[in-house]
Amino acid sequence: MAESRTKLVSILSFSLFLNFVLVITVVVWAGEDEGTRSAGDRGKITERQARRIEEAEAKTAACRERLDKCILKIEKTPSYKRPASSSPPIAGDSLSKTAALFSAVRTQAPVATARDEKVIKKLIQPVDQQTQDQILCEIARKIASDDWRSKRDSITEGLKSSLQDPDVQERDLQSEVDKFATLLDLDGNEREELAGAYREIRSSRMEAIREAVSKDPPDYREVLRQAKGLFRAEDDLIGDRYGTKARELLRFSELETRTVILAIAAAISGMGVENAVGW
Repeated sequence: MAESRTKLVSILSFSLFLNFVLVITVVVWAGEDEGTRSAGDRGKITERQARRIEEAEAKTAACRERLDKCILKIEKTPSYKRPASSSPPIAGDSLSKTAALFSAVRTQAPVATARDEKVIKKLIQPVDQQTQDQILCEIARKIASDDWRSKRDSITEGLKSSLQDPDVQERDLQSEVDKFATLLDLDGNEREELAGAYREIRSSRMEAIREAVSKDPPDYREVLRQAKGLFRAEDDLIGDRYGTKARELLRFSELETRTVILAIAAAISGMGVENAVGW
């Protein structure tokens, strides 16, 4: 609607402008022709020139009349909003009114409907690649959480079996030490020293986890707490022995494994996988 009014005003304005140009052209042409006549004829115009000027003025008057009607129609349109600077009726000739109306129609903001306002309230963030990735992560997180919770009993039985078996625990400990030694390029003696220190911090944590899963029902919140404590103790052990860079290297290399372990414990405990972060 606003676009149609804008086009209409533009067309009428251009038409009026052409008529004024025609009048000016005729007058100038008459003046130039006047210079070619004798001094006695100067100040007179020919009958043909006078007729052309009258025709041009008549067309201009008709155009003004049509334009005034158009302006009045636009001003009476319910959806038309007059700018604050022109709250009184627009004064002046048709050209001034046209310029003012054209500016008002072109610059007035669209009126928001009730539906628009509801949509704006629901629009929390733009739909871009980052938002889509975020939604995908949330879907994957929910699917994984639901799957882990559905397997709670089998996960619990697997933990009980491995935690109660000394051979399995020793094998897992040596596997972790081998992983640390390879990551940090340790020699044989350094590896053995690390194994002894790691055994001390690991044994107490694993025993606490065994007790937690043996409860009825299993206490996965305590499992989560003990697992976070073990990972922090591993970081401190490596950092104290081999420096800050070695500690950060360990944390980065264990990022996926640790996150999954903690997410499983958090999901089964009912705390939500977002509580898996912070180790």
